[in-house]
Amino acid sequence: MTVHQPERLFTTELQPKARHAADALDVGRLARRFVIFTPGGPAIETLVRNAAKAIGRVADPDLVRRIVSHNPDNLWAIARRSRYDAANPVPEGFFAFLMLNAEGLRRLADGTLDGANPELSLLTAQNERPAGIYSWAMHAPGGLAAAVSLIMEKITSPLYQGVDIYGRCVTSQGTHFTESMGLKAGAVIEGRVVPHLHWLKRSPALEPPAPLYDSYRVSNTPGQIGISTVRTIEDLMRVFSIRSSVYVAEQLCPYEEEFDGNDFCATHLLGYVGHEPAGCVRIRCFAGFAKVERVAIRREFRNTRLVHKLLRAATELCRAKGYRRLYGQPRADLIRFYSHFGWRPLEGGKPVRFSDVDYIEMVMDLAPANDAVAIGVDPYVMIRPEGRWHAPGVLDRSAARRASK
Repeated sequence: MTVHQPERLFTTELQPKARHAADALDVGRLARRFVIFTPGGPAIETLVRNAAKAIGRVADPDLVRRIVSHNPDNLWAIARRSRYDAANPVPEGFFAFLMLNAEGLRRLADGTLDGANPELSLLTAQNERPAGIYSWAMHAPGGLAAAVSLIMEKITSPLYQGVDIYGRCVTSQGTHFTESMGLKAGAVIEGRVVPHLHWLKRSPALEPPAPLYDSYRVSNTPGQIGISTVRTIEDLMRVFSIRSSVYVAEQLCPYEEEFDGNDFCATHLLGYVGHEPAGCVRIRCFAGFAKVERVAIRREFRNTRLVHKLLRAATELCRAKGYRRLYGQPRADLIRFYSHFGWRPLEGGKPVRFSDVDYIEMVMDLAPANDAVAIGVDPYVMIRPEGRWHAPGVLDRSAARRASK
Protein backbone atom coordinates (compact mmCIF):
# COMPACT_ATOMS: atom_id res chain seq x y z
CA MET A 1 0.00 0.00 0.00
CA THR A 2 0.93 3.57 -0.35
CA VAL A 3 -0.56 6.82 0.73
CA HIS A 4 0.26 10.32 -0.48
CA GLN A 5 -1.08 12.82 2.00
CA PRO A 6 -1.69 16.41 0.83
CA GLU A 7 0.29 17.36 3.94
CA ARG A 8 3.19 15.26 2.55
CA LEU A 9 3.87 13.54 5.82
CA PHE A 10 6.16 11.07 4.13
CA THR A 11 7.05 10.08 0.61
CA THR A 12 6.84 6.97 -1.49
CA GLU A 13 9.52 5.64 -3.79
CA LEU A 14 8.16 2.61 -5.55
CA GLN A 15 8.88 0.19 -8.32
CA PRO A 16 5.26 -0.52 -9.29
CA LYS A 17 5.71 -4.06 -10.51
CA ALA A 18 3.47 -5.86 -8.05
CA ARG A 19 0.22 -7.01 -9.58
CA HIS A 20 -1.29 -9.27 -6.94
CA ALA A 21 -4.06 -8.62 -4.47
CA ALA A 22 -2.46 -7.35 -1.29
CA ASP A 23 -4.27 -9.89 0.87
CA ALA A 24 -3.31 -12.85 -1.32
CA LEU A 25 0.47 -12.54 -1.54
CA ASP A 26 2.90 -15.35 -0.74
CA VAL A 27 5.06 -14.34 2.22
CA GLY A 28 7.35 -17.36 2.28
CA ARG A 29 9.65 -16.33 -0.56
CA LEU A 30 9.93 -12.69 0.42
CA ALA A 31 10.50 -13.49 4.09
CA ARG A 32 13.93 -14.76 3.05
CA ARG A 33 14.78 -11.31 1.65
CA PHE A 34 13.25 -8.85 4.09
CA VAL A 35 12.81 -8.33 7.82
CA ILE A 36 9.85 -6.45 9.30
CA PHE A 37 10.20 -5.00 12.80
CA THR A 38 8.76 -2.38 15.14
CA PRO A 39 11.19 0.56 15.22
CA GLY A 40 12.31 2.21 18.44
CA GLY A 41 13.25 5.84 19.04
CA PRO A 42 16.61 5.90 17.18
CA ALA A 43 15.14 3.88 14.31
CA ILE A 44 12.24 6.32 13.98
CA GLU A 45 14.76 9.16 13.75
CA THR A 46 16.48 7.27 10.93
CA LEU A 47 13.19 6.76 9.08
CA VAL A 48 12.26 10.43 9.31
CA ARG A 49 15.75 11.53 8.26
CA ASN A 50 15.75 9.26 5.20
CA ALA A 51 12.28 10.43 4.18
CA ALA A 52 13.41 14.04 4.58
CA LYS A 53 16.27 13.44 2.15
CA ALA A 54 13.75 12.22 -0.42
CA ILE A 55 11.26 15.09 -0.29
CA GLY A 56 12.56 17.69 2.14
CA ARG A 57 9.47 17.83 4.34
CA VAL A 58 8.28 15.09 6.65
CA ALA A 59 6.30 14.53 9.82
CA ASP A 60 7.81 15.62 13.09
CA PRO A 61 9.64 12.70 14.76
CA ASP A 62 7.88 13.40 18.05
CA LEU A 63 4.50 12.99 16.32
CA VAL A 64 5.58 9.67 14.84
CA ARG A 65 6.85 8.50 18.24
CA ARG A 66 3.53 9.40 19.86
CA ILE A 67 1.61 7.47 17.21
CA VAL A 68 3.88 4.44 17.63
CA SER A 69 3.78 4.61 21.44
CA HIS A 70 -0.01 4.63 21.30
CA ASN A 71 -0.06 1.54 19.07
CA PRO A 72 3.18 0.00 17.73
CA ASP A 73 1.21 -1.62 14.88
CA ASN A 74 0.91 1.83 13.30
CA LEU A 75 4.48 1.65 11.99
CA TRP A 76 6.51 -1.22 10.55
CA ALA A 77 10.12 -0.78 9.53
CA ILE A 78 11.66 -2.72 6.63
CA ALA A 79 15.22 -3.92 6.18
CA ARG A 80 16.90 -6.31 3.82
CA ARG A 81 17.69 -9.51 5.67
CA SER A 82 21.25 -9.48 4.32
CA ARG A 83 21.86 -6.15 6.07
CA TYR A 84 19.82 -6.72 9.23
CA ASP A 85 21.51 -6.86 12.64
CA ALA A 86 19.12 -7.76 15.46
CA ALA A 87 21.44 -6.13 18.00
CA ASN A 88 21.39 -2.84 16.08
CA PRO A 89 18.43 -2.83 13.67
CA VAL A 90 18.67 -0.10 11.04
CA PRO A 91 15.50 0.49 9.01
CA GLU A 92 15.71 1.11 5.29
CA GLY A 93 12.04 1.93 4.72
CA PHE A 94 8.64 1.75 6.37
CA PHE A 95 4.92 1.25 6.06
CA ALA A 96 2.77 3.43 8.31
CA PHE A 97 -0.90 3.01 9.22
CA LEU A 98 -3.50 4.70 11.34
CA MET A 99 -5.58 2.09 13.16
CA LEU A 100 -8.83 4.05 13.30
CA ASN A 101 -11.68 3.60 15.75
CA ALA A 102 -15.27 4.23 14.64
CA GLU A 103 -15.04 8.01 15.11
CA GLY A 104 -11.70 8.10 13.31
CA LEU A 105 -13.18 6.24 10.36
CA ARG A 106 -16.08 8.69 10.20
CA ARG A 107 -13.60 11.58 10.22
CA LEU A 108 -11.67 9.93 7.41
CA ALA A 109 -14.88 9.62 5.39
CA ASP A 110 -15.96 13.22 5.81
CA GLY A 111 -12.46 14.63 5.25
CA THR A 112 -11.94 16.06 8.75
CA LEU A 113 -9.23 13.63 9.82
CA ASP A 114 -6.04 15.69 10.18
CA GLY A 115 -3.45 13.46 8.57
CA ALA A 116 -0.66 15.86 9.53
CA ASN A 117 -1.47 15.62 13.23
CA PRO A 118 -4.03 12.88 13.94
CA GLU A 119 -5.65 12.90 17.35
CA LEU A 120 -4.80 9.87 19.46
CA SER A 121 -8.45 9.70 20.56
CA LEU A 122 -9.30 8.64 16.98
CA LEU A 123 -6.88 5.70 17.04
CA THR A 124 -7.21 2.30 18.65
CA ALA A 125 -4.69 1.16 21.22
CA GLN A 126 -2.64 -1.99 20.76
CA ASN A 127 -4.76 -5.17 20.91
CA GLU A 128 -7.97 -3.21 20.17
CA ARG A 129 -9.74 -4.10 16.94
CA PRO A 130 -9.95 -1.06 14.63
CA ALA A 131 -12.97 -0.01 12.61
CA GLY A 132 -10.73 0.70 9.63
CA ILE A 133 -7.04 0.66 8.70
CA TYR A 134 -5.81 3.80 6.98
CA SER A 135 -2.62 3.42 4.94
CA TRP A 136 -1.01 6.59 6.23
CA ALA A 137 2.36 6.60 4.49
CA MET A 138 5.04 4.52 2.86
CA HIS A 139 8.70 5.04 2.06
CA ALA A 140 10.11 2.00 0.26
CA PRO A 141 13.07 2.85 -1.97
CA GLY A 142 15.10 0.42 -4.00
CA GLY A 143 12.58 -2.40 -4.35
CA LEU A 144 11.56 -2.52 -0.68
CA ALA A 145 7.93 -2.15 -1.79
CA ALA A 146 7.93 -5.90 -2.40
CA ALA A 147 7.88 -6.33 1.39
CA VAL A 148 4.22 -5.31 1.32
CA SER A 149 3.35 -9.02 1.51
CA LEU A 150 5.01 -9.30 4.92
CA ILE A 151 3.18 -6.19 6.10
CA MET A 152 -0.11 -7.74 4.98
CA GLU A 153 0.72 -10.80 7.06
CA LYS A 154 0.99 -8.50 10.09
CA ILE A 155 -2.41 -6.92 9.47
CA THR A 156 -4.14 -10.19 8.63
CA SER A 157 -3.74 -11.56 12.16
CA PRO A 158 -6.97 -12.50 14.00
CA LEU A 159 -7.15 -8.99 15.49
CA TYR A 160 -7.21 -7.33 12.05
CA GLN A 161 -8.87 -10.08 10.02
CA GLY A 162 -11.73 -8.64 7.97
CA VAL A 163 -10.96 -4.97 8.73
CA ASP A 164 -11.14 -2.89 5.54
CA ILE A 165 -8.07 -0.95 4.38
CA TYR A 166 -8.22 2.60 3.02
CA GLY A 167 -5.71 4.82 1.23
CA ARG A 168 -5.55 8.21 -0.38
CA CYS A 169 -3.50 8.69 -3.52
CA VAL A 170 -2.52 12.06 -4.98
CA THR A 171 0.05 10.97 -7.58
CA SER A 172 -0.34 8.74 -10.62
CA GLN A 173 2.52 6.55 -9.38
CA GLY A 174 0.81 6.03 -6.03
CA THR A 175 -2.50 5.28 -7.73
CA HIS A 176 -0.82 2.74 -10.01
CA PHE A 177 0.80 0.89 -7.13
CA THR A 178 -2.29 1.04 -4.90
CA GLU A 179 -4.58 -0.34 -7.59
CA SER A 180 -2.08 -3.06 -8.47
CA MET A 181 -2.45 -4.20 -4.84
CA GLY A 182 -6.20 -4.63 -5.24
CA LEU A 183 -7.47 -1.35 -3.76
CA LYS A 184 -10.23 0.26 -5.77
CA ALA A 185 -11.26 3.89 -6.06
CA GLY A 186 -14.47 4.89 -4.34
CA ALA A 187 -14.52 3.54 -0.80
CA VAL A 188 -17.80 2.73 0.92
CA ILE A 189 -17.96 3.74 4.59
CA GLU A 190 -21.21 3.24 6.51
CA GLY A 191 -23.10 2.98 3.23
CA ARG A 192 -21.64 6.22 1.86
CA VAL A 193 -19.38 6.32 -1.22
CA VAL A 194 -16.20 8.30 -0.58
CA PRO A 195 -14.69 8.95 -4.02
CA HIS A 196 -11.36 10.39 -2.82
CA LEU A 197 -10.38 7.19 -0.99
CA HIS A 198 -9.17 3.85 -2.33
CA TRP A 199 -10.52 0.76 -0.61
CA LEU A 200 -9.64 -2.87 -0.04
CA LYS A 201 -12.73 -4.63 1.23
CA ARG A 202 -11.87 -7.58 3.45
CA SER A 203 -15.21 -9.11 4.35
CA PRO A 204 -15.16 -11.06 7.60
CA ALA A 205 -15.32 -14.80 7.31
CA LEU A 206 -18.65 -16.41 8.09
CA GLU A 207 -17.06 -17.73 11.26
CA PRO A 208 -13.99 -16.47 13.12
CA PRO A 209 -10.76 -17.88 11.69
CA ALA A 210 -9.19 -20.64 13.72
CA PRO A 211 -6.08 -19.62 15.66
CA LEU A 212 -2.70 -20.76 14.37
CA TYR A 213 -2.40 -23.37 17.12
CA ASP A 214 -5.56 -25.07 15.78
CA SER A 215 -4.98 -24.74 12.03
CA TYR A 216 -4.46 -28.39 11.01
CA ARG A 217 -7.42 -29.89 9.13
CA VAL A 218 -7.93 -33.16 7.29
CA SER A 219 -8.74 -31.00 4.26
CA ASN A 220 -5.24 -29.46 4.22
CA THR A 221 -3.46 -29.83 0.89
CA PRO A 222 -0.05 -31.46 0.33
CA GLY A 223 2.67 -29.09 1.51
CA GLN A 224 0.25 -26.95 3.51
CA ILE A 225 1.42 -26.21 7.05
CA GLY A 226 -1.02 -26.85 9.86
CA ILE A 227 -0.68 -26.99 13.64
CA SER A 228 -2.74 -28.77 16.27
CA THR A 229 -2.73 -28.83 20.03
CA VAL A 230 -1.94 -32.32 21.29
CA ARG A 231 -4.97 -33.87 23.02
CA THR A 232 -4.59 -37.61 22.40
CA ILE A 233 -2.05 -40.32 23.17
CA GLU A 234 -1.60 -40.87 19.41
CA ASP A 235 -0.64 -37.22 18.91
CA LEU A 236 1.76 -37.36 21.85
CA MET A 237 3.40 -40.42 20.31
CA ARG A 238 3.91 -38.40 17.13
CA VAL A 239 5.62 -35.69 19.19
CA PHE A 240 7.87 -38.28 20.87
CA SER A 241 8.74 -39.73 17.48
CA ILE A 242 9.79 -36.34 16.12
CA ARG A 243 11.90 -35.50 19.15
CA SER A 244 13.51 -38.93 19.13
CA SER A 245 14.58 -38.51 15.52
CA VAL A 246 15.87 -34.95 16.03
CA TYR A 247 17.42 -34.96 19.49
CA VAL A 248 18.21 -38.59 20.31
CA ALA A 249 19.15 -40.00 16.88
CA GLU A 250 20.46 -36.88 15.13
CA GLN A 251 21.94 -34.83 17.98
CA LEU A 252 22.91 -37.82 20.19
CA CYS A 253 21.08 -36.54 23.25
CA PRO A 254 20.77 -39.24 25.94
CA TYR A 255 17.25 -40.61 26.19
CA GLU A 256 16.77 -39.77 29.87
CA GLU A 257 17.87 -36.15 29.24
CA GLU A 258 15.47 -35.65 26.35
CA PHE A 259 12.47 -37.27 28.04
CA ASP A 260 12.95 -35.45 31.31
CA GLY A 261 9.73 -36.14 33.19
CA ASN A 262 7.97 -32.93 32.11
CA ASP A 263 6.01 -34.17 29.11
CA PHE A 264 2.85 -35.06 31.01
CA CYS A 265 2.59 -31.68 32.72
CA ALA A 266 2.93 -29.64 29.51
CA THR A 267 1.01 -28.51 26.44
CA HIS A 268 2.44 -29.74 23.15
CA LEU A 269 1.89 -28.31 19.67
CA LEU A 270 2.26 -30.65 16.72
CA GLY A 271 3.10 -29.24 13.28
CA TYR A 272 2.17 -30.90 10.00
CA VAL A 273 3.35 -30.40 6.44
CA GLY A 274 0.46 -31.74 4.46
CA HIS A 275 -0.57 -34.67 6.64
CA GLU A 276 2.92 -35.65 7.75
CA PRO A 277 3.89 -34.89 11.38
CA ALA A 278 6.94 -32.68 10.90
CA GLY A 279 7.64 -30.61 14.01
CA CYS A 280 6.66 -29.91 17.58
CA VAL A 281 7.10 -27.55 20.52
CA ARG A 282 6.45 -27.95 24.26
CA ILE A 283 4.97 -25.28 26.54
CA ARG A 284 5.02 -25.41 30.33
CA CYS A 285 2.97 -22.88 32.29
CA PHE A 286 4.02 -21.32 35.57
CA ALA A 287 2.42 -18.67 37.79
CA GLY A 288 3.77 -15.57 36.04
CA PHE A 289 5.18 -16.88 32.78
CA ALA A 290 5.16 -19.71 30.27
CA LYS A 291 8.25 -21.57 29.09
CA VAL A 292 8.62 -22.46 25.40
CA GLU A 293 10.95 -25.40 24.85
CA ARG A 294 11.75 -28.62 22.96
CA VAL A 295 11.30 -27.06 19.51
CA ALA A 296 12.06 -29.81 17.00
CA ILE A 297 11.74 -29.97 13.20
CA ARG A 298 12.46 -33.12 11.22
CA ARG A 299 15.45 -32.69 8.93
CA GLU A 300 13.48 -33.10 5.70
CA PHE A 301 11.12 -30.23 6.62
CA ARG A 302 13.66 -27.61 7.67
CA ASN A 303 13.36 -25.78 4.36
CA THR A 304 9.70 -24.95 5.13
CA ARG A 305 8.22 -22.19 7.29
CA LEU A 306 7.09 -24.69 9.92
CA VAL A 307 9.44 -23.56 12.69
CA HIS A 308 8.28 -19.95 12.26
CA LYS A 309 4.63 -20.93 12.48
CA LEU A 310 5.22 -23.21 15.46
CA LEU A 311 6.88 -20.41 17.42
CA ARG A 312 4.11 -17.97 16.50
CA ALA A 313 1.48 -20.57 17.42
CA ALA A 314 3.13 -21.07 20.81
CA THR A 315 3.03 -17.31 21.36
CA GLU A 316 -0.64 -17.12 20.33
CA LEU A 317 -1.57 -19.96 22.67
CA CYS A 318 0.19 -18.30 25.61
CA ARG A 319 -1.58 -15.01 24.86
CA ALA A 320 -4.89 -16.88 24.76
CA LYS A 321 -4.10 -18.12 28.27
CA GLY A 322 -3.46 -14.57 29.42
CA TYR A 323 0.30 -14.74 29.82
CA ARG A 324 2.37 -11.56 29.64
CA ARG A 325 5.82 -13.10 29.51
CA LEU A 326 7.53 -16.01 27.82
CA TYR A 327 10.79 -17.62 28.88
CA GLY A 328 13.01 -19.95 26.90
CA GLN A 329 16.47 -21.48 26.75
CA PRO A 330 17.32 -21.73 23.05
CA ARG A 331 20.73 -22.79 21.81
CA ALA A 332 23.28 -20.01 22.12
CA ASP A 333 23.82 -19.96 18.34
CA LEU A 334 20.13 -19.19 17.73
CA ILE A 335 19.94 -15.82 19.50
CA ARG A 336 19.56 -13.90 16.24
CA PHE A 337 16.90 -16.27 14.95
CA TYR A 338 14.77 -15.94 18.09
CA SER A 339 15.21 -12.16 18.15
CA HIS A 340 13.23 -11.99 14.88
CA PHE A 341 10.17 -13.09 16.86
CA GLY A 342 10.63 -10.53 19.64
CA TRP A 343 12.77 -12.56 22.04
CA ARG A 344 15.71 -10.93 23.81
CA PRO A 345 18.45 -12.22 26.14
CA LEU A 346 17.40 -12.16 29.79
CA GLU A 347 19.14 -9.33 31.59
CA GLY A 348 21.44 -10.88 34.14
CA GLY A 349 20.74 -14.32 32.70
CA LYS A 350 23.12 -17.17 33.32
CA PRO A 351 24.65 -19.53 30.77
CA VAL A 352 23.06 -22.97 30.65
CA ARG A 353 24.70 -26.17 29.46
CA PHE A 354 23.25 -29.66 29.22
CA SER A 355 23.46 -32.58 26.82
CA ASP A 356 26.82 -31.13 25.67
CA VAL A 357 25.16 -28.02 24.20
CA ASP A 358 25.32 -24.36 25.30
CA TYR A 359 22.02 -22.54 25.81
CA ILE A 360 21.02 -19.00 26.77
CA GLU A 361 18.12 -17.58 28.76
CA MET A 362 15.77 -15.42 26.66
CA VAL A 363 12.44 -13.73 27.34
CA MET A 364 9.65 -12.06 25.40
CA ASP A 365 6.98 -9.68 26.71
CA LEU A 366 3.40 -10.23 25.57
CA ALA A 367 0.04 -8.55 25.68
CA PRO A 368 -2.74 -11.02 26.57
CA ALA A 369 -5.33 -11.68 23.88
CA ASN A 370 -8.51 -9.61 24.09
CA ASP A 371 -10.49 -12.80 24.64
CA ALA A 372 -7.93 -14.50 26.89
CA VAL A 373 -9.28 -17.28 29.07
CA ALA A 374 -9.93 -15.80 32.51
CA ILE A 375 -12.33 -16.01 35.42
CA GLY A 376 -15.49 -14.21 34.40
CA VAL A 377 -15.65 -15.39 30.78
CA ASP A 378 -18.29 -17.83 29.60
CA PRO A 379 -17.84 -20.77 32.02
CA TYR A 380 -18.10 -23.25 29.15
CA VAL A 381 -14.88 -21.81 27.69
CA MET A 382 -13.06 -23.15 30.76
CA ILE A 383 -14.10 -26.73 30.06
CA ARG A 384 -13.42 -26.84 26.34
CA PRO A 385 -10.50 -28.92 25.01
CA GLU A 386 -7.04 -27.37 25.28
CA GLY A 387 -6.45 -25.02 22.37
CA ARG A 388 -10.11 -25.10 21.29
CA TRP A 389 -11.42 -22.32 23.50
CA HIS A 390 -12.69 -20.51 20.39
CA ALA A 391 -15.19 -23.24 19.44
CA PRO A 392 -18.04 -24.98 21.30
CA GLY A 393 -16.98 -28.34 22.70
CA VAL A 394 -18.67 -31.56 23.70
CA LEU A 395 -19.74 -30.15 27.07
CA ASP A 396 -21.36 -27.13 25.37
CA ARG A 397 -23.47 -29.64 23.45
CA SER A 398 -24.10 -31.61 26.61
CA ALA A 399 -25.56 -28.52 28.27
CA ALA A 400 -28.06 -28.20 25.44
CA ARG A 401 -29.18 -31.82 25.78
CA ARG A 402 -32.49 -32.42 27.45
CA ALA A 403 -32.21 -33.81 30.94
CA SER A 404 -33.21 -37.46 31.20
CA LYS A 405 -36.14 -38.26 33.42
